Amino acid sequence: IARYFSQYLALLVVFSFLFFSVSFVELLTVSVVSSFFPPPFVSSFFRSPFLSGARLSMAPIHIHPDVRTAVQRVLGVSMPG
Repeated sequence: IARYFSQYLALLVVFSFLFFSVSFVELLTVSVVSSFFPPPFVSSFFRSPFLSGARLSMAPIHIHPDVRTAVQRVLGVSMPG
């Protein structure tokens, strides 16, 4: 039982970290979505009003400028700072 509890606790820590560090989640989403879908679909997805509304409702997203420009160069997506 202790082993399962420790696994559950580790998952909980990971998910809370993912939830609170939005920029990491965003970069992860970008990489996952771009690996499954072609770039035009990804850029239209990231420009969609739903996502911009979701962005506004979240805490301010701070992404390192180098990372942001790299993502923009790969996907052709403009990411807010």
